[in-house]
This record gives sequence, C-alpha cells and structure tokens, in this order.
Amino acid sequence: MPGCVRDEQRLAGIGAWVCERSVLVTGVRSHTTCESHEPHESRESSPPREQGSAVVLMVMIISVACVAALAAASVGHARITGNRVRSWADDAAVSAAVALSEGHRDPCAVAGRVVRADGAGVAACTVDGEDVTVSVRYEYRQGFGMVIMKTSRAGPVACG
Repeated sequence: MPGCVRDEQRLAGIGAWVCERSVLVTGVRSHTTCESHEPHESRESSPPREQGSAVVLMVMIISVACVAALAAASVGHARITGNRVRSWADDAAVSAAVALSEGHRDPCAVAGRVVRADGAGVAACTVDGEDVTVSVRYEYRQGFGMVIMKTSRAGPVACG
C-alpha cells in the first residue's frame, strides 16, 4: 500500500493529512483511509482565527440601526399625538366659547363632551369674562406611557 502526504507545505501550520489507499486488482473496489496528524507546536502560538467576525459586526450594526429607527418612530408618534391633543384643546376651547356666547350656563360641560368624543379628558376649564381656557389631558400609552397636556384659550376678538 503506497502512503502519501497531501499539501504538506500548505497544511504545515494546521496539520497534515496522511492518506493510504488500497486498490483491488480488478479495480472494482477501492478503499481510502485518511488520518489527521496535528503539528507539534501548540495552538496558542498560531494567529487567532477571526473568521465570521464580519457577520457578527454586521448583525450588531443592523440591530443598533433597528433600535434607533424604532426610537425615532416612537418619538415621532409622540409628537404627532401631542399635536392632536393640542388640536383637541383648540376644538374644546372654541366650542366652549361659542356655547358661552350663545348663553349656555356651563360652557365647560360642552368642552368636556367635545374632548371625551376624542378619547381624552378635561384637566381644567376656566371662564374669564368672554374667554374660555381649556386644558386637555391625554394618557399616551405607547412606549413608556406618559400624560400629554395641552392648553388652549378661545374667545371673541375685539374689533378695531
């Protein structure tokens, strides 16, 4: 049985493969046995293998980018909700001022109905002469959860 050593120089740092091959005379059956022989030097002296480190780095970068995008989306959604609450406060203040000018006894009740229809609540409502000031409170339940309060004032404008 002839013995052979393959790629002895290329594999010198990580081990060599020694192959023995036996072939029948008829050529019908062949048998190959390969054994690994580790080099005599220790693995600690060989350079560290860094295969796959780029994949790990890319996964980390993509993860950070996704978290940043989600955080930006949450902040954007909170700002949009804050603008909606301000609009609800404006609607409630104008409705209360119109109700006051039409002679309703409780313009703050009108403001409360308008705000409740939007899913928020009236935190404060004051009437000062012909002006009505309404503070709207909305519990923002997305993300960490917070309370958004916006205040609006409405009343007649003096002409001239």
